[in-house]
Amino acid sequence: MSVNDTVKLLADCSRGAKMGLEAIDEALPLVNDPRMKYTLSDSKSNHITLGNEADALLKGLNEKPGEPGAVAKGITWVKTNFSVAMNPGDSTVAGVITDGCNMGIKSINKALNEYSGADAGAKRVAKRLIDMEKKLVSDMSVYL
Repeated sequence: MSVNDTVKLLADCSRGAKMGLEAIDEALPLVNDPRMKYTLSDSKSNHITLGNEADALLKGLNEKPGEPGAVAKGITWVKTNFSVAMNPGDSTVAGVITDGCNMGIKSINKALNEYSGADAGAKRVAKRLIDMEKKLVSDMSVYL
């Protein structure tokens, strides 16, 4: 086990959970369907819980929580709001959320491979984040 790999994987998970949270926060006010709002709100709660878990594990290693970069946050805001302005509707929001989830899945899978020396706890957090994103993609598919 590598402490360095563990820290890097957990930091990526922390950033990923927060990016998911940012995207959901941007999307929620744009959603009309009550079931879709519920699904996104539920996923938001899961992102908060997992992000807090990753942050607590990082703090236990005397490391700071991961934070998404300003550029990534800005791109999320622009993509969400521009897409919906050009084509309003729940289908567009579902597409934006799906795209974000797919980027998150790719990113965390890459981190799992790159930081293969991370401890089992960090790997479990990463796999749970991937599973959460896959579930949200599936949940959003009915709105596409």
